[in-house]
Amino acid sequence: MKVAALGECMLEFSRLGANGDNSNHFKMSYGGDTLNTAAYLNRLGVDTDYVTALGDDPYSQMLIDNWQQEGIGTDLVRRMHNRVPGLYMIETDETGERSFHYWRDNAPVRDLLNDATETDKLFEQLSGYHALYLSGITLSLFQGAAWQPLLDGLAKLKAAGVEIIFDGNYRPKGWPNKTAAQNAFNQVLAIATLCLPTFEDEQDLFGDETPQQTAARMHSAGVAKVVVKQGADGCLTSDGASQSWVAAHKIANVIDTTGAGDSFNGGFLSQYFKGRSLADCAQCGHDLASVVIQHRGAIIDKAYMPN
Repeated sequence: MKVAALGECMLEFSRLGANGDNSNHFKMSYGGDTLNTAAYLNRLGVDTDYVTALGDDPYSQMLIDNWQQEGIGTDLVRRMHNRVPGLYMIETDETGERSFHYWRDNAPVRDLLNDATETDKLFEQLSGYHALYLSGITLSLFQGAAWQPLLDGLAKLKAAGVEIIFDGNYRPKGWPNKTAAQNAFNQVLAIATLCLPTFEDEQDLFGDETPQQTAARMHSAGVAKVVVKQGADGCLTSDGASQSWVAAHKIANVIDTTGAGDSFNGGFLSQYFKGRSLADCAQCGHDLASVVIQHRGAIIDKAYMPN
């Protein structure tokens, strides 16, 4: 079984020192929602490739080297001449609240689907995979001329038997307005086979009042299976015929929730691809996320991974 994840990974800069300290010294790392999930999938035994575009600069090479060390396949990473990856900076105030500043408008991945011949080749390669994982952040990268090639490619993959797995992960800064995001999400929901939304995001974007309403809306759009995440409160699993609530672990010492949803998805999918029940998969997702949020960073050291 082979899985692909489509999206963007950026360089990450975070200030060193205590929260609220305006030090000019930064730690450089990397991050991206779909990349985080790909890393955890690989660690849990699922062969996963990352699909994106980078430049031909040393920092792009550094990203690829790090992904390969994680075991993430990079054969589908396109390199573009004279381009550099996007980046973001994390500011943390005295209370520990984090804010993000992005430089990504000209990131190479935004041009990944602009060449028709290369796009056809990419989706032909992806037709040999078991599943393609993408998020709402992925969708925000391909607004404009690249949108229809993305939709057409997803539809072809589904027709070829590739499972389309979608995590809404709505981020308002990535969209001109809510209507644009709603239209994009609805078009992908008509293609997706499994959705892993976060209720808070869906409430913000669509005005859903309950996780059950989120699941019902997605089933109405054609999605067969839905898992609505609700942070520390747990998640709702639904296959359209039955639903169950799976409680999350109660963690007293939460350090960093940045990678909670991404790691949950990795844990969930690692069991989903083995054919286990949605509830069992959700429990594995909670198991991993409960460990990740007790450490800094979206991708924790391998030594901390649960057995």
